[in-house]
Amino acid sequence: PVYPATLVINETKKEVVTNKSGYYKLVLNPGVYTLSVSSLGSYSKNFNLSVTANGTHNIFLETKPIALDEVIISSNQNENVKDLKMGFEKIDIKNIKNLPSILGEKDVIKVALLLPGVQTVGELSSGFNVRGSPADQNIFYLNNLPVYNPSHVFGLFTSFNSDAIKEFRFYKSNIPIEYGGHLSSIFEIDTKTGNKKHFSSRGGIGLTSGQMLIEGPFQKEKSSYLISVRSSYSDWILGLVKNLDIKNSSISFYDGLMNFSFNLDNKNNLDFFLYGSNDNSDLTFGINNKYSNLGATLNWTHIFNKKLKSEFNLIKSYYSYYEENNEIENIGFKHSFDLNHNEFKLKFKYNLNSLNMIYFGLNTKYYKLNFGEYLPANEFSHVKPINFESEQAISNSVFLGDKLDLFTNFSLEGAVRVTNYSYLGPKTVYLYEKNEPRIIKNINDSVKYNKNDIISNNLDFDFRFSTKYELNRTSSIKFSFNRLHQYIFMLSNTVTISPVNNWKLSDSNLKPMIGDQYSLGLYKNITRNKIETSVEIYYKDVQNLVEYKDGANFNANKVPESNIIQGTLNAYGIELMIKKKTGKLNGWVNYTYSKSEVLAMDINTGEMNNFGLKYAANYDRPNTANLVLNYRISKRFSISSNVVYATGRPITYPTSIYYIHDIQIVDFSKRNEYRIPDYFRIDLAFNFEGNLKKNKFAHSSWTIGFYNLTSRRNPYSVIFRNSNGIIKGYSVSILGSVIPSITYNLKLGNYED
Repeated sequence: PVYPATLVINETKKEVVTNKSGYYKLVLNPGVYTLSVSSLGSYSKNFNLSVTANGTHNIFLETKPIALDEVIISSNQNENVKDLKMGFEKIDIKNIKNLPSILGEKDVIKVALLLPGVQTVGELSSGFNVRGSPADQNIFYLNNLPVYNPSHVFGLFTSFNSDAIKEFRFYKSNIPIEYGGHLSSIFEIDTKTGNKKHFSSRGGIGLTSGQMLIEGPFQKEKSSYLISVRSSYSDWILGLVKNLDIKNSSISFYDGLMNFSFNLDNKNNLDFFLYGSNDNSDLTFGINNKYSNLGATLNWTHIFNKKLKSEFNLIKSYYSYYEENNEIENIGFKHSFDLNHNEFKLKFKYNLNSLNMIYFGLNTKYYKLNFGEYLPANEFSHVKPINFESEQAISNSVFLGDKLDLFTNFSLEGAVRVTNYSYLGPKTVYLYEKNEPRIIKNINDSVKYNKNDIISNNLDFDFRFSTKYELNRTSSIKFSFNRLHQYIFMLSNTVTISPVNNWKLSDSNLKPMIGDQYSLGLYKNITRNKIETSVEIYYKDVQNLVEYKDGANFNANKVPESNIIQGTLNAYGIELMIKKKTGKLNGWVNYTYSKSEVLAMDINTGEMNNFGLKYAANYDRPNTANLVLNYRISKRFSISSNVVYATGRPITYPTSIYYIHDIQIVDFSKRNEYRIPDYFRIDLAFNFEGNLKKNKFAHSSWTIGFYNLTSRRNPYSVIFRNSNGIIKGYSVSILGSVIPSITYNLKLGNYED
């Protein structure tokens, strides 16, 4: 929108000014007029106007360049202080494109790992942990599409092309009430909608992949398309490795998206979005993996009037994987899995007045999980075939919220979400001996349910409450409380999240997880809002946490609840953040102290982990610190750097060996009693822009990066080998040396476009 723009009828001297949305209205008698339009920073325009009836005319002004050293434009001054949001980050993709990354791949997820309260177990992991919670309590939304595996190459790269992304928003507390079903965080990613004025194209070539994006109008100023594709060609890198197992392996991936946007009229907008990604790895030592995401969304936005707005979403998401494992021939197996997520959502936003906004809506999700078959992978395998039953569930929700500004410096928001979750047949449900451990030998009966029979039903209430008090124009105090329920979780007995981990629905034997989080924060802007500072403390309590029993194997088990103990999680911490958003030197520095403890014990069955004692969660890393800096030496040259530190994650060590009748027994420490060494990494990147002349046919840029500049061998894990009664420990590093990269980017048009 151009605001303010002045429109003058030269014959009558009648004058109007556009509002903040760029709208204007002129009332004229039929006739012929001359219309002059002007606005600061734009070239003026004159029109010959013939008025015969009511109508709409949209005017487009060309930007008039003004030679200035620097201009700082803030759309929402003191937004971090004045807004009710807590534990929230919104980052424009332009601000992260210069940051160093692995092999030059720009990665919004890796940027999230540089934010306070966010951690990962290492480079080769597709999940991350937020405020001391397991990775399956996070969810990614790409244009409202839930993406269940947002990574390529087992977490080394993201599955989203950064050229197509506009911005991402990250919620780790005070999660919007329209979202339900995940306890820890919401990761919203918005793609660009396509250029409605003219055709544009851009692309890039790196060491491991290339990408291309095209966009343009179907009908100028009315509708647009955006198509983005990316594909890898990374096998040549594996060929440089001396290890034959790696040298002869193959890894590839691709992803793509299409976004179509239609302005039907001034009150209706329609968006249609398609997304797909695929990975294929064939490792010489006998492991083959294939996994993919597919999805589509249809979004219709309708404006009833100045006060009431609605948004309707239809969503289809599909995730699948196939694994074939011949690493050990006689136990070789193959297995497939797929998850179907179907959803519709309708939400309304009503501005009662300038101080009070009400929002409400409804939401339905349908899940279907197909666990496939567990089969022998070769003729020598002793694996017995298993045919798994599928499972399905439906959740129906309604939500209502109210945001109220009581005084000029005091605001509050409250919301409630009511969900009815039903676990449906067909399914065989196993019954266990009362007050006995839930293991296979204690199954005393089973009940077989027919298709769409309701096996279990839950009526749950989620709550949100937040309040903000402004101490002055540049500082405020905020408090929030969340209660959420989660009905789908991941089955994994490893500390790292893998694409081949199964998902599982809550059923009659496994209760939904319940999470409560309390947050308190102080926010302060200094040096004329150029620097934002914040301190947040939080406490989180999770009930019915899904913890695996020692030795659990989910691949070959038709009764997954026999491998699970549902316990509690307590997490708390403090996060400090300093961010400089403007100037030649910008970036942020943060520090987080946190603790995350698990108690896995069922008092009814007597089952427990760690002798019924609390233990550090697998993802507990008490101290983390991140420094992100970007220094623009000139308009064409900048330097960026990341510095990352984190306490080593917990691990269980073997502590002694003893013998019973000459049989060697290895004794282990308490669960997660020790830690692997701390993590430290420095990254560096140099960014070179082409010349910035106007009206160029194309603009190019180069990025030269160094990931892990100091070649530090950060331990990913520690493994132990027993050799003749002597146990030796070995540290395993994924990236033990500096990883250089060079990326070339080319786009049609000027730099500023």
